[in-house]
Amino acid sequence: KNQKCFSASHMANDDDYDLWDALNLQRGASVEDVRLAFRELSRLYHPDKLGRDTEGERAAFMRVHRAYRILSDTTLRSFYDRYGLPGVTMAESLSDEEEEEGAEEDVASLPENRLQHLEVRVRRLVRKHEELRAQRLLGINGSLLLSMSASPGAMGELFNRRYRLYYSAISHSVQIQICERLRLGLGCAAQVHNATGAGASKLMFGASSNVAPGTNVRLSLNVTGSTPEAEVSVMRSVSPHCTVQQKLGFGREGRSLSLILTPWLTRTLRGSLSGSLGTSDRQLNFSLMKTSLSCGHSARIFANMQPGVGEVGMLFKYKPIKGFSMKLAPSVSAQGWSVQATCAKATSDGLTKLHWALQVRARSLALRFTVARCGLRFVLPLELWPQSAGPFSASELGLAAFLWIAPPLVLRVLHSGYKTIRSAFARQRSSRHLTQNSTEIAPRADEGEDESAAQQRALIAGEAVRRRRDEEACDGLVILAASYAWLTVEAASGTTIQDLDVQAYQDVTDCLMAKVRHSR
Repeated sequence: KNQKCFSASHMANDDDYDLWDALNLQRGASVEDVRLAFRELSRLYHPDKLGRDTEGERAAFMRVHRAYRILSDTTLRSFYDRYGLPGVTMAESLSDEEEEEGAEEDVASLPENRLQHLEVRVRRLVRKHEELRAQRLLGINGSLLLSMSASPGAMGELFNRRYRLYYSAISHSVQIQICERLRLGLGCAAQVHNATGAGASKLMFGASSNVAPGTNVRLSLNVTGSTPEAEVSVMRSVSPHCTVQQKLGFGREGRSLSLILTPWLTRTLRGSLSGSLGTSDRQLNFSLMKTSLSCGHSARIFANMQPGVGEVGMLFKYKPIKGFSMKLAPSVSAQGWSVQATCAKATSDGLTKLHWALQVRARSLALRFTVARCGLRFVLPLELWPQSAGPFSASELGLAAFLWIAPPLVLRVLHSGYKTIRSAFARQRSSRHLTQNSTEIAPRADEGEDESAAQQRALIAGEAVRRRRDEEACDGLVILAASYAWLTVEAASGTTIQDLDVQAYQDVTDCLMAKVRHSR
């Protein structure tokens, strides 16, 4: 017995092992054989049975329990036969939000459909990891910007507008890890004005190195025309709660020196103080940011004290659900007041993000749409009311607000419609299959019972099977067998159990297991 425990604990440390060997079974054994083997091995490896709880014995039992949990599920068993234990591990690593998205379809889906759905989600997760890996290795960053104007026409009508392209810009950069402490970057950018056809280009070089623990040095060189601009930056962590960054720049306007201090005042309050001194300008910036530990809400106030262009403002971020956030940023500067409202939506994989913003100034209205994925961005600024046209009317503000609210509503309607149609087709296919096999899953109590009741019992049985697997994963109580019988009373009174007519029996093991919640 001690030898078995030692060998099992030694092999439990392996990341990949054969689940059939863990239960001492031949490949392709039935679910009942898997259940009996698990019960037999539980008597040997369970810490409560052994009277002691060591790390090796616990690892051995967890290995046996994992093999039972996977091989007793028909879907996970098929997935294990195709992709092995690493594939099952990746399937189990899916987030709770992804599980909830597929839960509605899993209730009434067939085993082969559940397997296909699981494969699709795992392939999606693999693609996500590949994109993130490429982005981390090369540090790819790029953007494409098209600035457009949709100002009112000569008659000033709301929908009779003049559309034109102001300018377009494109930039791209990559980073290469030369060694453990040195990283090089190379990029380029170009911009073309539509009105005059004039343009400009820029070539960017950069290097970053961790010269010491907590100290990072960055060098950058930008070449535009015949005048290069260089900057040297040193960032140091003077304490676990405070960082200091120093910058020295050289350009066509002269030299500049700046200092940035970023301390954590509390666990949720972060401050920032920066100042710069140059040949042509001097400025002092201050900001405070309050974040929430339990959610993504935050608030920030900032002040930019620069002669002629000073600005004071606030930023509020509200995140009601995961993947969606709203920002409101009012500010006051020497040019006037400004209010910017921004919405951000991330897809289920977290790689693609949509941003749409509305900026309202004293004499201008503008929208900004952005699509970003793994460092690449497409930006479309749209000017609805130019500053040169004077004060805007209430109808223009209403149109801008409608265009800002329309994208999330359209996306929500399309997404909801797609999910509804997809769920309806899945339930229809599942109901057709369960109707043909209703006598095997849930026998009827009466021959004259309508078909809808049988389908409802079949759907409940499928839900009970899914919940049973969730309960077994909690290492709690497992109901091995339970049955229920429909009884028909033929006598009005004085009837005993023997006099009752037993019409049919039904297996309610999964239904009872669905009622168990984290039992110990």
